[in-house]
Amino acid sequence: MNHFGKILLLAGVALVTAIPANAAPASTQVAVHYGDLNLNRPEGAHAFIARLQVAASQVCGGKPDTRALERKTPYRTCMKLTMDRAVAGVSAPLVADLYGTPRTQVIAAR
Repeated sequence: MNHFGKILLLAGVALVTAIPANAAPASTQVAVHYGDLNLNRPEGAHAFIARLQVAASQVCGGKPDTRALERKTPYRTCMKLTMDRAVAGVSAPLVADLYGTPRTQVIAAR
């Protein structure tokens, strides 16, 4: 699956917990290019996940200082939501498997 590709990571909703109620949530986008990767191969899927993690960290405001305890939970929440959305936004079963996204399995159908 070496097609051109780009995904935008967006985090605004996840940052709501970190801003005052009267302020509008900031929205940040980072483009992640993956057209050079074969997402059907483990090395390509791992490289893509690594790129997503770097971009998600940027979107979520960067990894907080170890002393900034009040930022850790919002950062982790933002990272999880952003990564979940990004992985779900790309039709790449191997990426989903390596990331750990649970798959829906049809057991019975009419």
